[in-house]
Amino acid sequence: RSGYTDKVLRENTRKALEYSKDHKPAMVCLGNEPHGGFEQVKKNVAAYKSVYEAIKAHDPSIFVVSTSVGPDENYFNLEYYKYLDAYDFHTYESYQGMAGTMQKYYALMKKHNAVKPLFCTEFGLNSQGMSRLKVASELYKKFTTFFAEGGAVASWFGLIYPDTKGTNAKSFGQAHNVFYCRFNQYNPKLDAVAYYHTVNDICDKSFKERKIYPDGQMLHLFENKDGE
Repeated sequence: RSGYTDKVLRENTRKALEYSKDHKPAMVCLGNEPHGGFEQVKKNVAAYKSVYEAIKAHDPSIFVVSTSVGPDENYFNLEYYKYLDAYDFHTYESYQGMAGTMQKYYALMKKHNAVKPLFCTEFGLNSQGMSRLKVASELYKKFTTFFAEGGAVASWFGLIYPDTKGTNAKSFGQAHNVFYCRFNQYNPKLDAVAYYHTVNDICDKSFKERKIYPDGQMLHLFENKDGE
């Protein structure tokens, strides 16, 4: 947008961080899902540079996460990786598709000598019309696959959509939501239970081995530091 000059971005970033000085952010995300062709990509990277450098000038310990642009070589060619501490992407495709996206990121990181942690702060399933069993099953598969592929930080999309008036039963948001929020009751669906157990089961473990059986079944082994 016009008006978002280097000077304005740096000054407003500084002001925002000073305003929140009593609650210093552990991480700052540079944005959500920008769109546009190569000319827009150039503008985006220039903006990332301004904001990133302003954040680090204020406090080098603040961790900066990229916008979700996917494994787009235009961004790598413009060296956007200099202005982030972790890559981030969003995806609602299958767990197999997600693994393919991650492998493309790793290939670009290697090609450009720009290896950094890979986040997925928004993944899920386009769940309208889907059973909760299907959604919960995909949740397990996606978290398992993400960490087996070397991902660093992941978050399932759709934690809470308040439904104060009880009118959201057939909405897109309520389909995504892992809670039934009618009249703000926040009752967990099956995928909320799966999310809870996934986090607790995997939190102290790292990926060790993948095994594919003749019938196509795939097994991922994770272990904690004690080999459990």
